[in-house]
Amino acid sequence: MIDFTNVIVALFFTIIIVIFTYYKKRTYFPGPEGNFLCGSEVELNSPKVHLHWVYWMKTYGLIFRVWSWWNPIIYVCDAKVITAIIEQKLPKHGGFYEGFRPLSGLGLFSQLKESQWKHDRKIISEALRDKNSQVEIFQKHLNNVSAFLKNNDHREVDFTKLSVLFTLDIIGEVLFDCDFKSLERFNEKLELNCPIYVHLQNILPELLKCGVSPWRIKIPIFSSTRNMLRHIKELQRYANEMIKLRTELESKKECLLDTLISEIGTTQSLESVRDHIITLAVAGCDPTANSIVFAMYELMNNPECQEKICKELEANNYISCSNPSEMRNILHRSKSPILNSFVNEVLRMHGPGFGTIRTCPFKMSFTDSNGIGIEFNPGDPLLLWNYPTHHSEKYYAAADKFIPERFIGEVLIEHGSYFPFSFGERRCLGENIALLEIKLVLAHFICHYNFQTKDTLDQQTCFTLAPHGQFRIIFTSK
Repeated sequence: MIDFTNVIVALFFTIIIVIFTYYKKRTYFPGPEGNFLCGSEVELNSPKVHLHWVYWMKTYGLIFRVWSWWNPIIYVCDAKVITAIIEQKLPKHGGFYEGFRPLSGLGLFSQLKESQWKHDRKIISEALRDKNSQVEIFQKHLNNVSAFLKNNDHREVDFTKLSVLFTLDIIGEVLFDCDFKSLERFNEKLELNCPIYVHLQNILPELLKCGVSPWRIKIPIFSSTRNMLRHIKELQRYANEMIKLRTELESKKECLLDTLISEIGTTQSLESVRDHIITLAVAGCDPTANSIVFAMYELMNNPECQEKICKELEANNYISCSNPSEMRNILHRSKSPILNSFVNEVLRMHGPGFGTIRTCPFKMSFTDSNGIGIEFNPGDPLLLWNYPTHHSEKYYAAADKFIPERFIGEVLIEHGSYFPFSFGERRCLGENIALLEIKLVLAHFICHYNFQTKDTLDQQTCFTLAPHGQFRIIFTSK
């Protein structure tokens, strides 16, 4: 016979221990109390959560705690602590990256096995070294954009969509020697004619929610989660077709996809290749396209910046330059400091990614920027988050204002306070490609077009910080 008295007593003490642990954890770091049951889950899943991050940081300090149900999330925005965590190479938090695994799978983003990650990263990094060929591809697709704009002269163009589409085409050719023909499908029935665009629009808004709240994947009770999973399957099917067609192609130009198939497909699996394709395509398209939209918005908001950049490019004879190596040299920060400081400020204000999630394998002590000792406990999820860090008055005077000059000259940015492409050895592998594309696109538009808009640009939190709604621009050839 079961002694129910002992069961009830054991259950009672278990509940007491859980409640005691819960309230003890509440004292670790300050933060919003939220609802007793679900904490700040509503705010964490809001499309405006980036505003909550900044508010919490300003209210509770550079290290604050937020509850997702009964699970504490610790946001770290203190540059000194961020640097120390990265230098000690704390591992990624496996629980949180489970939320990204349906999309990234065995790809670099959610790959937690250190040896495998280093092996794959080295292969991909070496395959992306030819910068001159990348410039040629960028220029080719910018010419396609010019042809499109010529047919739409003096007409409003939804630049939010345009940016995604030409970035998809660029990434397709740079990484996979594949012509997605996304820009050709830019018309009134865009959603019906560009499947990759549709998949991304249905995947990315839900993906960050699943990363912050992995239970959404384990228990997909929300229709938005189930819809995301359906579109991920379609994207995987498309990637599998790319691999199949590539392996059957006899005459081809060597590209990253061939390297993935030969170096990873033979030693691991084609599933790994598929996951790398999807991870690189999403990471290469969404953040870069959004950053270009925000950069165009800031150019129109700050016409004096546009004028200075234009004069700088003219002084360097950029318009008449056609040699890829020379173009790269002109756009380098040593020759175009105004353009580069402008891009840096865009990435500070409207960062392309939010950071990285690490965990403590054991109790660890750190000293924050104020010289105060802090402790993290085993298993604590540490979100090294750039959006609130980049908007902290401790590191940036008038942090809510767009001031490119803060990145010019000998001004020192505190280590750990600026990391738009994450930080440390796991920083974004495509950082240089993204920066090159952003600068080439801006230089192209500034040199060849006048542009204006009547729209204001709203922001929302998706997989990255993204424009919300249409952002229509009228382009007129110079």
